[in-house]
Amino acid sequence: MTQPLLFAALDDGLQVPQPPALAAIRRVVAAQHPLVWVTQRSGAEIMAFNAAIEQPLPFIAEGGSVLYWPQRSATFISPTGGELPDGTEADPVGDYWCVPLAGPYVQARAGLRVLANELHHSLLGYGDMTIERLQRSAGLSTTAAQQAKARESSEVFLTPKAVTAEALMAAAEDLGFSVVYGEKVSYLLAEGVSLAGAIAQLLSYCHVESASESAGDPPKTMGIGRWPRDKALLAAVQQAVALVTDGARPEALPPECRTITATPEAWATALQELAGLSPN
Repeated sequence: MTQPLLFAALDDGLQVPQPPALAAIRRVVAAQHPLVWVTQRSGAEIMAFNAAIEQPLPFIAEGGSVLYWPQRSATFISPTGGELPDGTEADPVGDYWCVPLAGPYVQARAGLRVLANELHHSLLGYGDMTIERLQRSAGLSTTAAQQAKARESSEVFLTPKAVTAEALMAAAEDLGFSVVYGEKVSYLLAEGVSLAGAIAQLLSYCHVESASESAGDPPKTMGIGRWPRDKALLAAVQQAVALVTDGARPEALPPECRTITATPEAWATALQELAGLSPN
C-alpha cells in the first residue's frame, strides 16, 4: 500500500450525491485512489448508499465503532479463517468484512438507560422507537428507518433540549461512555472509541507493498469534512480540507487545515485535488 488513504465524512444525507460530487467520486475510484467514508451512520445505511452510487467503498461506521471494507479489495487484506493477522475476528456482512471495535449494541442500549437515570431525564434512543415512529421523527422511508436502527455498537438518541451539551457529555464520561453531541440527535459511544483509533486500526489492515511500510511506516492520511462537525476527522489525518459555511476561517481550526466553502462543487474539486487529480 503506497498511495495515501483519503477519508471523507458522510453525514449530510445519504441520497445519491449531486452530479459534481458523484463524478468526482467515480474519478477518484477509477484512478485507484483509496477512498474511505467516515460516518456516524450504521453499516447498513452506508452499504445501501454504496450500492446506490455503485461504488463498494470501505468505511468507518458509528463514529469509529466499526470498520468495513469490501471482501474483494486491492487496498485491504482479507482474514484467514475469519481472523486477521493481529488476532482480531472479521465477520462477513454482505460483500464486506466487518470488524467491530467496541462491545455489542445491547451494551450501548443499557448505557443509555443508565445515562438517563444519572441525568434524571428521559432519553429516547432509536432502539426505543418503532419503525413508524422513526419514520415520522427523521423523515425516513421504511427501508431507511430499518437501516438506521441496525446499529452494531453505538446508540443514536434524540438530543434532550433541557440538558446542556456539557452536562450530557460529562455524565456519559463518568459512566465510561462518550457522547457525540448534535443539535437534533446525539450518539452514545463506548469508552475508548475514537475516530483516530479507528483510522489507525484500519491502516494496520492495508496491504504492505514497500520496505518502508513493512518497517512500520503507515500510509499517509488525508481527509475532508465539515467544520466543526467533523473536527475529529480533520484532526486525525495528516492533510485535511475543512468545509465551512460562510467562507471565513474559524479561529479554532488547526493551522495546517485548508478551508473551502461548503458547496457540492467545492467538495468535488477538493476531493479530486487531494487524490492528485486535476478537477474537470
